[in-house]
Amino acid sequence: MTYRPVFQKEGPAGACVLDGQYLGWKNCTCLSFAMGMDKSTRGRVRITGCMVRDEISPRDTSGGTTIEQNAQVASLHGVHVDAHTGSRVASLYLVGLSLQSGQGVSLAGNTAPLGKGNVNHNVWLNECAGGTVGHPTSALVYDPWSAGPAWWSWTQVYAFARALHPYGEADPRTLKSMGISGVYCGIFPDTEGPIWGAGVPANIRAVDPDGRIVGAAVRKAGQNYGTRVDVSDIAAALKRIGHNYGSVVDPSDVQWLINWSVS
Repeated sequence: MTYRPVFQKEGPAGACVLDGQYLGWKNCTCLSFAMGMDKSTRGRVRITGCMVRDEISPRDTSGGTTIEQNAQVASLHGVHVDAHTGSRVASLYLVGLSLQSGQGVSLAGNTAPLGKGNVNHNVWLNECAGGTVGHPTSALVYDPWSAGPAWWSWTQVYAFARALHPYGEADPRTLKSMGISGVYCGIFPDTEGPIWGAGVPANIRAVDPDGRIVGAAVRKAGQNYGTRVDVSDIAAALKRIGHNYGSVVDPSDVQWLINWSVS
């Protein structure tokens, strides 16, 4: 079972007051990172979004915060975050693959597609479901500007992310209007661990170290593996899609299955 952090809600203004500044409605990225650190340490590090804001250096109490600022705070708590902004935007495929690999993602976007007006925002993507490798059907989103976690369609996730105004809401340019297909996000570590069954040999594990990519391919083939992926699950999936693996499933068969799932 994927670890789910404690949901942290944005607002009211007085929920976070630093240096006399009321920041409760300006802390979405800090809240997203707080939930990310909770997940990434499986509850060992559980701090509020305001506490994250308080640890940003140099001190910033003037408005919203950046993914890079919050990534520095996460590193203070032993959580490495890969920041993807500016010229290092992440493809949605990488975001999907990361979620399928047990990693959480802090995703920047704009709430216009959500019907909440032109507001740059950040949400926490905790896990995903369905779909194919790199292209899940939906994601479990912890939106601080909501009542709690909710499943969003992958189309909705992408629309939110591409609506981001990278130069601020007053500038009309969005990632979509600029022709940028990538998204701004922070990708957290995999803390869920592998899902391989005990009897899967090392040479097959080496194709996909945590087993989640193979697991997604097995499910696309129509084989439900339960909680652990075994060689028998792979064999059943290969049979379902008409691949003759001979007498023994080997790494080349597993790689064929992965390639099939993304074709």
